[in-house]
Amino acid sequence: MNRGNRIIYDQTGKVWIQTGEAAGDILEHDTITELNYIDIEFGSIDYGKQYIESINPITKEPVLKNIEVILTDEQKRLKALEEELSMLKEENKNRDSEIVNTAFEVVNMKLNNNI
Repeated sequence: MNRGNRIIYDQTGKVWIQTGEAAGDILEHDTITELNYIDIEFGSIDYGKQYIESINPITKEPVLKNIEVILTDEQKRLKALEEELSMLKEENKNRDSEIVNTAFEVVNMKLNNNI
């Protein structure tokens, strides 16, 4: 099937969107009976994490979907190593304070005994 270019334009004739031509196993254009718009406040959506899937025609609010993050094997390994490092730091938190206390005692003993 061949599909022609659909052009969306405003009341002055200014072109806003063109779909472009398409050929192959594609769907025909839907019939448009009404066009509306909404303005989204700048910065209100993190487009790096979400996208606008559609607009709820009743509430006039955007329907947001999260962008699925697919990690590479390298990113998965890095995440696992970061988690392991975090666990090791937590496990050794008490041990670090013991080492510092022991070192402090050694220094005090040396100072008190003029060593």
